[in-house]
Amino acid sequence: MTIGIVALQLASVFFLDTALNNSIDTYATSSRGAEEEEDDVVIEQEMNDDEEQRYDKEDDLNSANYMTALTSAAVAATETNTTGMVTNDDDVGYYSRASSYINCMLNLEKNELSPERIAKLEESNLPIPFAVKIDNNNRFWVLAMLHHENHFLRTEDIYYCNGIRAQIAKTFIKGYNMLAVACSETIDARNSSLNTFSGRPKPKSQKGMEFSFDMQAFETCERKDIKSFSHLSPEENKNGKIGIVAVFTGNRKEAFEWAVYHHTIGVDHIFLYVNEDWDEGKDLFHRDYITWIPYNFHITKRGPFSWECFREAGMTDMVWRARRLNMKWLANVDIDEFIWVNGTLYPDKKPLLTFLNTNPIPDEYGAFELNSIPFGGNSTNSSSSISKNQKHEEQEDEGKGGGAPGEGDNHHDKSLVMEYVYRQNRDVKTFPRKRYKIIIDTTKIVTAISCHYIGGGSSKNAYPLDADVMRVNHYKLPKNGVYNTLYSFLPPSQVMRDSDLMDRFFDAVSTEMAL
Repeated sequence: MTIGIVALQLASVFFLDTALNNSIDTYATSSRGAEEEEDDVVIEQEMNDDEEQRYDKEDDLNSANYMTALTSAAVAATETNTTGMVTNDDDVGYYSRASSYINCMLNLEKNELSPERIAKLEESNLPIPFAVKIDNNNRFWVLAMLHHENHFLRTEDIYYCNGIRAQIAKTFIKGYNMLAVACSETIDARNSSLNTFSGRPKPKSQKGMEFSFDMQAFETCERKDIKSFSHLSPEENKNGKIGIVAVFTGNRKEAFEWAVYHHTIGVDHIFLYVNEDWDEGKDLFHRDYITWIPYNFHITKRGPFSWECFREAGMTDMVWRARRLNMKWLANVDIDEFIWVNGTLYPDKKPLLTFLNTNPIPDEYGAFELNSIPFGGNSTNSSSSISKNQKHEEQEDEGKGGGAPGEGDNHHDKSLVMEYVYRQNRDVKTFPRKRYKIIIDTTKIVTAISCHYIGGGSSKNAYPLDADVMRVNHYKLPKNGVYNTLYSFLPPSQVMRDSDLMDRFFDAVSTEMAL
C-alpha cells in the first residue's frame, strides 16, 4: 500500500480523501506553544465569526484535556499494558522473531518512504509521516516531520485521522521539527484501523495545504513491531528498565562494541536504527539484547544537516516504543559516544543502572543532560586541523561512528574504540557544555527528542549532571587525536591520559564480543 498524497497548490494535485467531508469531532484540539498566535478551529466551507469564536473557546478547554490524556498514557505505561503483548519464553533469535517487522520496514523504504516520495513531499512543503504508533491506551498517533519552513509548529494545517479531528501534541524542540498527532480516542486500535491521515489549512491561511495520506502500511509495521517485541513483557519492565537508541551509518563493528559496552554498564536493551542500506543484515552481530532496525530513509535538500532529519525521526520513534515497553529510561547517544559513570561513586558492575535507580530526575525536568568530553589518540596526527570548508561535513559525520580504529599513540592498532584514552588536560567539570546528550524519563510528557533536546508538555529541559559524575566520552575521529570541539585536534602537549573507562570494562566487552 502506498502513500496517497494530496496537495492542491503548487500544481501537486491528488485525490482528497472524501472522509474529510464527514462531521468533525470537535473535542479533538491542538495543544499549542507560546509562539503560535492563531488558535486551531474546525474548518467549515462557510464559517461565520460566531462559529469561529465558539470553536476557539472549545480549543482552550480541550487543550488541557489533551495534556491530561498524554499524562495518563505515560502513567499507564508503568502500570499495565493493553496492546495485546504477551510474555514469550520461547528461545527464538531476534531475526526469526522479527523477520516480518524487518520486511515491513524494508517495504516502507521501497514504497511509502522511498527517496522519490520523500523528495516530492519535501518539494510540496507537506508533512512527511514516518510512523504510526499505538500507545498503551490503544490510541493511534501519527509521527511526521514538518517542512523546515514550519519551524516550531508554526504549521498552517489542521489534522484529521480517518476524517475525525485530531490533536496536535506540542513537540517544542530545537532542531528539525517533529509533529506528533493524537488521533481521536473513538478510533480504538483494538477494533479499528487507521486508514488516513489528512489535513486542511486553517481559516484565512495563505500557506496551508490540503493533503491525505494512506496510513495502512505504517499501521501494519507498528502492529508487527508490537508482535516482534512480545517477548519483552511490560510487566517485567516496571522496575527501572533502561533502553538506549542510536541512529547510525557506517562501521557496524563499532556499533556492536557500543551496544555491548552499554549493556555491560546496565542498559537492558539496545535499539540501533540502521540509516543505510540494510544489505541483508550483513555484519549485524546478534545478541538477544540488541535490536537492529532497517531505517534507510533520507532527506537530501535541507542543506548540510539533511542527514539529521531521519536521525531525529528514529530517535522520536524510539521514545514511543520505549514507553510502550514500559522502559523507565531511554538514553540517546551516538555510537561514537560512550556513557561514563564515576566508578568511585558507583562501584557496581552495572553503574548506570545503579545511578538511575537511585537518582530520580527533579519534577520540573524530563531528562538528564550529559556533557560530552572528546577522547582520542595521542598520535602524530593530533596536530591536524579541520578547515572551515570541512566544517559542515564533520557536523554531518557526527553520530555515524568514531571512525575505524586506527593508529593511535605509538601507532599501535586499536581493537576497540575505548582504547583511545586521551582527552584534553583540564578538569572535566570545566569543559564547555557542547554536544551534550540526554537520558529521558519516559514517564514524563516527552513526545519527541533530537540529538540534544527533548520536546513535549512541560518537560522541556534536561537536568545537567557534572561531568565527574556522569558524562559521555566522545570518540570523534579518534585516530586523528583529541577533538577540541572547534573543528581541529589538540596537539599532544595539551592532552592527558584518562583510561578509566577502558581499565574497568575492556575485558568484559572484548570477551562478550569474542575478540
